[in-house]
Amino acid sequence: MPALRRLLRRQRGVSYSLSFVLVVPLYLTVMLLAVEAGLLLVTRIGVQYAAHQAARAAVVWQSAEPADLRQERMNQAAWQSVAPFLGGRQRELDDAGPVPAEAREHAADWAEAVRKYMPPAVGAEPGLRRPYSRPYTPPDAAFCERKYLSAAARTTVELTAGTGPHDRLTVTVKVRAPLYIPVVSRFLDPDLSAPFEYPLEATVTLPNDAPVSKDGTLGIQYQSFRK
Repeated sequence: MPALRRLLRRQRGVSYSLSFVLVVPLYLTVMLLAVEAGLLLVTRIGVQYAAHQAARAAVVWQSAEPADLRQERMNQAAWQSVAPFLGGRQRELDDAGPVPAEAREHAADWAEAVRKYMPPAVGAEPGLRRPYSRPYTPPDAAFCERKYLSAAARTTVELTAGTGPHDRLTVTVKVRAPLYIPVVSRFLDPDLSAPFEYPLEATVTLPNDAPVSKDGTLGIQYQSFRK
């Protein structure tokens, strides 16, 4: 006990402990902010890809009938592109908001395709231990479905088309990207309220290469013109 009392009365190292206590929280906050910003940057790449895919879908399906079919195909292209960049936990799906009815119809098909076509892990050379040498396990179907449904609830696809048959098509994809790190997410959220999300947006403009029918309307009828 006397030795313990002498240890508690010693002041050596107190100044260093104070600076450590003051600096470490700030250092951890900066590090966590960098990690969250990196996750948002990766999601931003996915949103840009989703905008391009939705624009390609608009070019292909712009003459489809009924007209609502074009918007449906654009939505599907965007959802499928955004889903890999979102989490699949039930809590994230609950925070995402209402899910479109058409997304629930296609979620199981998308999950099955992901599980079927995802390439298996490559085996390592004999005698070497590598992370990818572990046996390949397909992701859980329910987990994949939640990712797709979350993408559908968080994504908005807008189309701006010209009046002419070959005017350019502009597609804008907006995604409410979830923030994962508890401390810094409060500072990154624009409205500073839960659920913590950060809005991401990407716009892509592509030429409309749809064929023009003889009467000048859009369609798939290729006409042969001879003089």
